[in-house]
Amino acid sequence: MTTIYKYPVKILHKQTLCFRGGQELLHLDYQKDELFAWIRTHTTDSVEMRLVVELFGTGHELSPEGEYFKTLVDDFRGLVWHVYISSSFRKL
Repeated sequence: MTTIYKYPVKILHKQTLCFRGGQELLHLDYQKDELFAWIRTHTTDSVEMRLVVELFGTGHELSPEGEYFKTLVDDFRGLVWHVYISSSFRKL
C-alpha cells in the first residue's frame, strides 16, 4: 500500500532521518511551531530511505552536501532557513 506519513524534523544544522518504505520527500514545512517532513511511503517495501536534511540560516556560511530543496520562513522564531536535501536507499 502507498500512503503519506508525517515525521518531525529537528532544527539542526544537519541530521539524518531514516524511513522504512520511504520513497520520496513530498514536502517539508512548519505546522504550528514545529517542522515536519511528509514522505510518500510503500508500507510493504523492504527498503529504507535515508534522508539528510541540512538547514542554513540567512547570512550563515553555506557549505551544503545536498541539493537545494526550498526556503522556509519560521514565523514563530523570526528565522529563515534554506534547506538542502540528499537521499539514499538500502534494502533491509
